[in-house]
Amino acid sequence: MSSHTHATVELDWSAATVEDGTLTLPFSEKASKRWVREITSVLDRLAPSAGAEVGREDLTIAVTLGEERDVRHLLASAVLEANSRLSADDSTDESDRDADDAAMTQTFRSFAPDG
Repeated sequence: MSSHTHATVELDWSAATVEDGTLTLPFSEKASKRWVREITSVLDRLAPSAGAEVGREDLTIAVTLGEERDVRHLLASAVLEANSRLSADDSTDESDRDADDAAMTQTFRSFAPDG
């Protein structure tokens, strides 16, 4: 796990465009490769047949008239999940892990027979 902080990426709904049934939705900022992998993983799990394509600056997804709210919910949920996963990774730094390791080591050693 990396100890550097990842920027939270948001969807820029104000710049959304639909052309030939494809929604192009820019991000609030350029996403890291790691964030792209996370959101792609989430979208593949939530809607494997949606055909979403995620880049570092935007995503595209096929849309049909009447499905706008469902697509919005899907994409907002995927962004929230990706941001949450990376935030959780960032919140566990080395000193926390070292302290946890030391505490567990002490606990396991306490299981040793006296003597």
